[in-house]
Formats: sequence, C-alpha cells, structure tokens
Amino acid sequence: MTALVLKSPRRQKAASKEPFLNRRRLRYALWSALALWVTWMISVILGPVISTGHVDMAGQRIGNDLSHFYAAGLTVRTGNAEKLYDIGYQFALQAKIIGTTETGFSAFLTPPFHALTYVPLTYLSYPVAFIVLSAVGLALFWLALKLIGADMKKSLPWALSFFPVFATVSFGQNAFLSMAILAGTYALWRARKLVLAGLLLSCILYKPQLALGVAGLWTLQWRKDWRALAGLAAGAGVFSAICFVFMPEASRSYMTFSQDVLPKLVLWSEPSVWHMHTVRNFFELLVGYGMLANILAALVGLGAIAGFIRYRMAFAANPAMTYAGAIVLTMLITPHGLVYDWIVLLIPALLLWQERPADRPFLTQIYAALWIVIWFAGPLTSGQLYFSDHVLQISVPVLLVAVAKMWRHLLNPPAPESANATLDAQPAAA
Repeated sequence: MTALVLKSPRRQKAASKEPFLNRRRLRYALWSALALWVTWMISVILGPVISTGHVDMAGQRIGNDLSHFYAAGLTVRTGNAEKLYDIGYQFALQAKIIGTTETGFSAFLTPPFHALTYVPLTYLSYPVAFIVLSAVGLALFWLALKLIGADMKKSLPWALSFFPVFATVSFGQNAFLSMAILAGTYALWRARKLVLAGLLLSCILYKPQLALGVAGLWTLQWRKDWRALAGLAAGAGVFSAICFVFMPEASRSYMTFSQDVLPKLVLWSEPSVWHMHTVRNFFELLVGYGMLANILAALVGLGAIAGFIRYRMAFAANPAMTYAGAIVLTMLITPHGLVYDWIVLLIPALLLWQERPADRPFLTQIYAALWIVIWFAGPLTSGQLYFSDHVLQISVPVLLVAVAKMWRHLLNPPAPESANATLDAQPAAA
C-alpha cells in the first residue's frame, strides 16, 4: 500500500523541478476566459428580453462603443457629417439607436474619414451590425495572427483568453482592425515592400498614436526605410484629402473638437479613466491632472525611447525583434490607450516567442503577469475611485517592470549553462 502513496525519489526530484507555471496551472487561464465569454454571451442574449433597448442583463448597451460608430456612420449616410462632433445631436441619435437614454453617452473621437468605415453597417439593424462587426473583427484577428506567423493551433486559444481581445468584442471596438494593420505592416516591411508597408500603416491614422513606435523605428533607420516613411506620408495625405475635400465641415469641427474636448476627455468620461492604461493616465490618477503628471509621463517616455534606441542597436539585423520592440514602445509612449488597445501587445508577444525559443520559460512568466494584471486592473481602479481621487493603477507599473525585465534579459542573455537549464524547465503548455 505504501508504494501506491509514496513517489519514488526520482519522481519526487522530477516533481520538485516542475515549474510553477505548469500545464495544469496555465490551463486555468483558458477555463477562466471561457467562463467569461460564455457568461457575457448569455447576458447579451437575455438582456433585451428583460430590459428596454439593446442592452445586456447588467443594463449596459450591447457593443457600447459600436453605438457611437454606428451613429457616426448614420450621421454621414444621412448627409449630416458636420454634426459628427455635435455632442447633443450624437447623444439623441445614440439614444434612438439603442432604444433608451439610461445608458449614458459614448463620443465619436476619431477623424471624420473613419466614420465612412461604418456607413455600410447602418443598412443593418443594430443587433445584426454588432454580429457582423464581431465576425469581421475576429476574421481580422485570425488574419493578423497568420501574418505574424503564429502557430494557430497553439496560439489562438491563448490569444482569445487575453482580456483585451474579449474587451474588443464586448465593447464593439476597432482594435482587431488596428492589430491587423500593424501585423500586415510587419509582413510587408519584412518582405521589403516598403512603400506598401507605409501606405498600410497610414490606415491606422484613425488612432495615430498606435503608429508612433513603428514610425519611430523607420525614422531611426531612415536610410534603409525612407520609402516606408514616404508611403506613410503619402497615405496620410490621402486621408487628409478625403477629410478636407469631401468632408470639410466635419474636418473643421474635428479640429475644434480635438483642441477643446479631447485634452479634457478623462475629466468628463469616467469609463475612459478606469479603462485607460497609459503611463500618462497612471500618473494623472496618482498625482492628479496637471503639469506634474505630464512631466513624469514625459520622463518615462524619454527613458523608454532611450531604451528602445539601445535595443534596436542590439537587434538591428533582426526585423522581428526590432518590430516587437517598436510595438512595445508604442504602448509606453502613447498618450491615449484603453484596455482593448493592449491587444497589439500580442504582436511582440508572438514575435518574441518565435524568435527566442530558449527564453520561453522566462517569457511565460512575463506573459502570465500581464495576462493577470489586465484582467483586474480596470475593476480595481474603478473601486479605488469611489474612495479617493488619487488612485494606484496597477496595470502600467506591471507593464513597465515587465518591459524592463525583458529588456535586461534580452540584452544580457544568461550563460549557456543557464540557458540549457531553462530549456529543460520549459512548460509543456508552451
């Protein structure tokens, strides 16, 4: 009977070497994500049955941000483009679309040309438009993973368990498009189709802050990537022409809106506060809105840029590594980024996974930390806001520590003996 209970010394020794993030523990993430997706879908399906309007069981509008995209597309389609940034008009239109005025307001914040993207959806009812948007978005997500070269069988379940992916679908957001553009840009740039890479990157200018890292990378190595910069400039010119030639009044309204409203966005849009995960927002929540927060964010940004320059020098011959660093840099210096925008971090995560197989146990620890913190950072921030105006948001400091540790590890790899030992300890779930 004792033999049935006790392990042999060899098995005990093997068990002691098993990494903490073993296959069984890692699968908790998949089960947690599955529970989240299923619960949300039940809420969405039953919400309209027990409530008034297109809302879920919690009373939140289905595809919250789709409501302002849908309203923007309808505004353009009905010939009222000059009212894209008229908050009163948009509020009334969204209330009509959703079927209730009790779910607040979601503002259209992007340049006028982006509203054209949503015009086709306005020919569908709002619930059908949400289903179509989700389906197209998930198709773009799959395409982005393929363009990066991910092993779909192994990578797709883990990618779907990342909270920003869920947030993109449930919020009705456009982050799948952003990820597909950045992934496609990488594929074209790596194939040295530079003009096309620049033109494609210009398509993300509805959120220009997401182009900062890649544009910075191309600028640093402008001698070999100047054609990509030329393509980016040409694309930006085309979109500017679309706005000012075909939507002049909307463009002028956007210029005023971006100067008067966007800088104060977090002061009147509470969800943008606790769903926002940027260095600048971290300091604004911690020390208050003002010059000090801006100075601290600028110092961190300068440090990130300096670190990226050193990183690029070390990996100048490896496009996958440099592009991964450029995307990470984007998330460290962007002035505006919400939870769903973190989806683009899947690009460097997958690129590093492919390029650094010996570092996978280390990367697993980093990915697990970021996976966990982005799940809980928003609710924890929201809870703190009930008690104080000074809040410690946990997502950004964890991201900064994770990036610093990765930077140090990649630029100062372990000795060969340590690397071999790390390979032996690689989790089976990888």
